[in-house]
Amino acid sequence: MKISKLIKAAKADLKLLEEEFNELVAKTTDKKRSSIEKKIKMDLSMLEDTHLKELYNKRKDRKYASIVIEMYAIIEQLMLNIYEKSKGEEFGKSSNTNSQNTIKLIEESLAIKVGDKKSTKLLALLRNKIVHDKFSLKYARKQVKKKISDGIADTNSEQIKELFKSSRNYIKLIKLNTKA
Repeated sequence: MKISKLIKAAKADLKLLEEEFNELVAKTTDKKRSSIEKKIKMDLSMLEDTHLKELYNKRKDRKYASIVIEMYAIIEQLMLNIYEKSKGEEFGKSSNTNSQNTIKLIEESLAIKVGDKKSTKLLALLRNKIVHDKFSLKYARKQVKKKISDGIADTNSEQIKELFKSSRNYIKLIKLNTKA
């Protein structure tokens, strides 16, 4: 498969993920209790409204966290595929590089020029906080904001939208040097 086809496939995966995100936002905004009650076969009226709101928000935050992880995985897999296509072998991490950002390592290995490395750094930081600390985008945003304030949005929804934008731009800007 040509690198241009790999890039198109990654763009399509990202677009599908974005559509799922938009559907999640739409379905959790004005959801009726009765349809939820039917699905889980439980009378939610027994729970107080504050508890219900907490349940919905906690679940939504976990969904947002999983979207960030999948977004990172799409870009990482694209880079792994480009590496394999360019070098004719799979990318292998050494014990010295296991804790480092795979995307960054592949960029360096192939001398790929990408316009804005900041976008993948933020995505990697958020993903690492979600995976290794707490499965919550809200928590990850707060923790990453302590390190870097640039690029951190005020809400999960805004953050996801910004990550989609920067991920699309990242994929669009991938260019291999003639040396690779």
